[in-house]
Amino acid sequence: MKMKMTSVAALLLVALMAVGVSYALWSKTLYIDGTVETGDLNAEFDLTVWSWEALDEFGVPIDPPSKVEDIIVNVYYGADNQEIYVEIEELYPCIYIHIYFDLINPGTVPWIVNNFIQTVPDFPGTVTFSPIGLIGTQLDPGDPPIPMGIVVHLDNTADEIAQYGFSAEIEVVQWNEYPLP
Repeated sequence: MKMKMTSVAALLLVALMAVGVSYALWSKTLYIDGTVETGDLNAEFDLTVWSWEALDEFGVPIDPPSKVEDIIVNVYYGADNQEIYVEIEELYPCIYIHIYFDLINPGTVPWIVNNFIQTVPDFPGTVTFSPIGLIGTQLDPGDPPIPMGIVVHLDNTADEIAQYGFSAEIEVVQWNEYPLP
């Protein structure tokens, strides 16, 4: 019996020591809090220095210039510099109007030109982008502008004293998502 009491007492002593050690163990918890702000993917037209010229099908200026002196070209901004409007008056077939402007990246995220989309329903001619090799071009924030433009051409099926419309889109994507499927 004495042996049993001694065993119980020893067991209690070991248990109390374990409680004492675990109670005396010091600890510290560290915390991490954070925030993430996303960047701004932004592409805009820059019409600060836009221009136009009338060329023939070979890219040569129309000669004499008096043949195109009545043609009027106006380009102006729409919403948030992300739209431009083009108005061409007194155009006639076989003249290629080259309109030059810039694309800029005022945002904080690099982007790449992914696609050009043209909608020219019932348009008697063509509307194309120049230069053609801009797809895949990357523009980082703060980089110089990308010079580009469109070329508007009426063919001989255009009616006299008529008005035709067209639209075109430039799609840019964040640099790490190019090319989009």
